[in-house]
Amino acid sequence: MTAANLLTVCGIFHIGFIIFHIRFRQIFNWDNDLQSISYVNRQIMPILNWCLTFLFIAFTYLMLFESNELLRTSIGRFLLYVITGFWAFRLVLQFVYFGWKSKRSNQFALLLFVGNVLLISIIFLNQQAY
Repeated sequence: MTAANLLTVCGIFHIGFIIFHIRFRQIFNWDNDLQSISYVNRQIMPILNWCLTFLFIAFTYLMLFESNELLRTSIGRFLLYVITGFWAFRLVLQFVYFGWKSKRSNQFALLLFVGNVLLISIIFLNQQAY
């Protein structure tokens, strides 16, 4: 599989996260659960969620429509490293905040790990090509 093909897979991976984050309010019952925290914190949660959703839309666009630039330009390769770093950091935070005890959390961490492997594979394949 080529780096360009893996970028398409990663673009689809990010579409999944876009859908997941759009549904956060429902999935995590924010209308009820966030009532117990302060007004400011209650407002920050959806703001951060929508900012992440926007970031995932940008990642998706880059991977599906700007793969040449991601793979062949210095700024593109830098962005690829940034995206990979983002997901690696997110994986670490999963264990920092959720630990190892929850089966569901570990399943989610596995998904994050697979995404990281895909992104690292793109970087590796791209370095071999040039």
